[in-house]
Amino acid sequence: MTKMAQRLCAVERQIMKKAIVMGSVVLDITPVLGQKEKRPLEQIFAQGKVTDLSSVAVYLGGCVGNTGVAMHRLGVPVRLCCKVGNDFAGSAVETLLKKQGVPCTLMRDETLPTSVGIALTPPGMDKVSFFLKGASQYTLAADAEAAALADTDLLHFGYPTTMRSMYRQNGEELRRFMYRAKQAGVTCSMDTALPPLESEAGKIDWGPILKHVLPMTDLFVPSYEESVFMLDRPRYARTVRAQNGENFIDSATAEDAAAVADEFLAMGAKVVLLKMGSKGLYLRTAPATALRDMGRAAPSQTDWASRELWQYPADVKQIVSATGAGDVAIAGFLASMLSGGAPEEAMRAATVAASLCLRSADTSGKLLPLEEMLRMEAATGVRHRACALPDEHWPYPAKDGLRAGSRDASAYR
Repeated sequence: MTKMAQRLCAVERQIMKKAIVMGSVVLDITPVLGQKEKRPLEQIFAQGKVTDLSSVAVYLGGCVGNTGVAMHRLGVPVRLCCKVGNDFAGSAVETLLKKQGVPCTLMRDETLPTSVGIALTPPGMDKVSFFLKGASQYTLAADAEAAALADTDLLHFGYPTTMRSMYRQNGEELRRFMYRAKQAGVTCSMDTALPPLESEAGKIDWGPILKHVLPMTDLFVPSYEESVFMLDRPRYARTVRAQNGENFIDSATAEDAAAVADEFLAMGAKVVLLKMGSKGLYLRTAPATALRDMGRAAPSQTDWASRELWQYPADVKQIVSATGAGDVAIAGFLASMLSGGAPEEAMRAATVAASLCLRSADTSGKLLPLEEMLRMEAATGVRHRACALPDEHWPYPAKDGLRAGSRDASAYR
């Protein structure tokens, strides 16, 4: 039996552990302009004029709408738990979830609206976005108790960096939220989002907050850009200004990613997965002694302890939409881990899931149950795009788009 076939059999034999996804859920509305509307923005928004649309897309976004729904499509026994307003948008969220057959617990807030995002994408231009912060941006520690965590193995939560309820008072509410989750015995996973620099959320110093929260965070899965923002906001602001609109990830090296992950591990995180955009995914894990306290969904210490991997992205010839690709990658990663997969398998599942997202007009429409997705990968042979990494900081050779190592974190100090 080939190694790939053995891997598929192992996935099928493993009873996948259960998960709950909580946090931000957004009703996303995207009016799509036809190609003939390729004209200056001031003409599209001209007063008293009508601009024709080719279609209007309505779908779910946020951590719950992206990662949660994707995990369901990957076959994870997942339940979504989030807040919506007692309004039409909240009913639309409920309808979309029921239509996809996703088990969910919606908490209706009588005082706040449902979170809604509107993105206009004029042909040839960057999108223009409008966002209504709503009920899901006001998650509280008490919501962790309402989620019935005793009946699940893993809790995935996002995005506290945009939630005033979570970052005020030096993150005390977030600390209480994670503490209650850990007391329930679950494995805690947390994702973040990047707020506008000049917003209230964008001015928060996350260093002290992370020092209190990461000891209770088993899996920390931010993007590299969000990580730099959280660890050193002044440096992040200087870099953004200096790049003058260029992609933040372009100048990031393997050494940069390792230094960031090293700092998160030192703060108490057990598994750190950095979304590196067009450069792929970077994984660093803590020693076996730290992995023992990861809760009911703890992965194998033998496979996961003291690991370092860099997974190149899949080579997608035609990208339909990049929206939610990072969230879907996290869904693939968690699905593999919950099915007993090793780090290499989790990284591959994350990459394949993200590539299917990039090929889709929505975030998760092309996803398949995990074992079917792996079979498809084995049959079609997903190609991985090579990325330039400084070999002096990453001496391991690449194989099928993956570079794996087991160096001690002190190598970066």
